[in-house]
Amino acid sequence: MNIVDYIEQSNWLLPLLFLAVAADGVFPPLPSELLVLSVVAVAAATGNPPMWHLLLAAGLGALVGDHLAYGVGNRLATRTRGPVRAGLARAAVPIERHGATALMVGRFLPAGRVAVNAAAGATGFPYRTYVAVTLATSTAWAGYCGLVGTVSARWADGNPLTATLIAAGTALALGAVVDVVRRRTAVVSDDLPKSSLKSRNR
Repeated sequence: MNIVDYIEQSNWLLPLLFLAVAADGVFPPLPSELLVLSVVAVAAATGNPPMWHLLLAAGLGALVGDHLAYGVGNRLATRTRGPVRAGLARAAVPIERHGATALMVGRFLPAGRVAVNAAAGATGFPYRTYVAVTLATSTAWAGYCGLVGTVSARWADGNPLTATLIAAGTALALGAVVDVVRRRTAVVSDDLPKSSLKSRNR
């Protein structure tokens, strides 16, 4: 069974996709975005599995991963010192300055999303607001993956492997553009805030 057949026929695809995307929320080396785009591109080219199944699994995985990162940041804020705490403080700058906007931008940056979501937990970003924002960003991200995968399949004239390569290249290019815009608009600053991490009695 080749990879295309596996994507079309495996009963484990959706659980694995969900777990991979969720794990990416706290372990960025996992290339979940490229995985989702590849699977979506194959589905768009072959018609199987149903697209909405893939996008639901990816969106739920993204939501769970974001909340895992929030929980990790929340715990680390009061249990760490030195470089780890300084790193959280640095990552907290966009949350302090831009709030929900930083979370939205971070969702589309593979490395940035972990830092931003952990910083949201570390700063005590209101959880109800966080839930609403991450529901929106996870849905938007899944929709983005569906759009890129579908367009890539059309450009590839229905060839699954070509569609996968086009989708991966498009994602890398768009990610680079978002990162450049983020830097130029100063969403992230090198200046540490005076008080960015929540304080609790130890």
